[in-house]
Amino acid sequence: MAAGPVTYERTRADGRTFELRRTAMSAGGFVLTVTDTTERIRTEASLREAQRLRAIGQLTAGIAHDFNNLLAVLVGSLELVQAKLEESDPALQHLQRAMWACERGASLTQQLVAFGRKQALAPQPVNLLNVLADMVSLLRRTLGDHIELELVETTGLWPAMVDDEQLEIAVMNLALNARDAIPEGGKLTLEIANTILDEDYARRYAEVEPGEYVMLAVSDTGTGMPPEVLARVFEPFFTTKEVGKGADLGLSMVFGFAKQSGGHVAIYSEPGYGTTVRLYLPRALGVILPARQPDQSPAILPHGSATVLVVEDNAAVREVATNILRDLGYRVRLAS
Repeated sequence: MAAGPVTYERTRADGRTFELRRTAMSAGGFVLTVTDTTERIRTEASLREAQRLRAIGQLTAGIAHDFNNLLAVLVGSLELVQAKLEESDPALQHLQRAMWACERGASLTQQLVAFGRKQALAPQPVNLLNVLADMVSLLRRTLGDHIELELVETTGLWPAMVDDEQLEIAVMNLALNARDAIPEGGKLTLEIANTILDEDYARRYAEVEPGEYVMLAVSDTGTGMPPEVLARVFEPFFTTKEVGKGADLGLSMVFGFAKQSGGHVAIYSEPGYGTTVRLYLPRALGVILPARQPDQSPAILPHGSATVLVVEDNAAVREVATNILRDLGYRVRLAS
């Protein structure tokens, strides 16, 4: 009587996995069946990861909700005490520090809520090019002169259905993460494009619906991440930074925002070769947004009489800034 089939797996050097089934024949010999199981294993792993992050998100959102209630009690009580104190009361300074700590806690709570996909969103058709163009100046000041910032524009861009305020927060979080990865200087690239996620892509990644998306990619030339770190980057509070260097909720917030918006986020990184985060936002169908128009109206500069300290190491820039401020009525003191 022939023995039952024997099944075992083999993984090739290129990462593809095969199931080998050896079935003995009653008349002698055997039949060897080879099945490529790479895609099935990847899909199962993606589904398990999605379920794990969703479970963490539900737990996180529940904790954040309770913590937010505690903060509401603290803030309300501090405000009641503050109203009863004179401005000269020395206890007022301690009270203000406590209020600042509560505000910081509320900010962290909001990021946890975002990861848990419980934040209040107001999606509307948005031209991503307009959003990013408006953010470029702020991002350059935030990143510093040692980081080159490039915005890669595209024509015929579809409008995305997204909450533009939360999108700006997500982009800022990604930019700050990139800044930390390139402390010695480098390049940050923002790129937007129309893209289609097909059925094959959706099968490989859980919670992804095939369809038309607007893709926003944030790429840096930083240190990159090894696979074991890359596998956990979206978890709240997971960090490779030193203790006290931040809660590291930025990527968690981006993950929750993308999922709650009906989109998808993917991250690619390799040590020494930088990191790219791609945010896929659903296309707003049946909507045509006007092209971005440059603001032609002259800026109205505020006049004043205060004393302003101008600190600038470039003499020519220092002179121009000084002349502008003096023309507006300000008293100017210089420092190089």
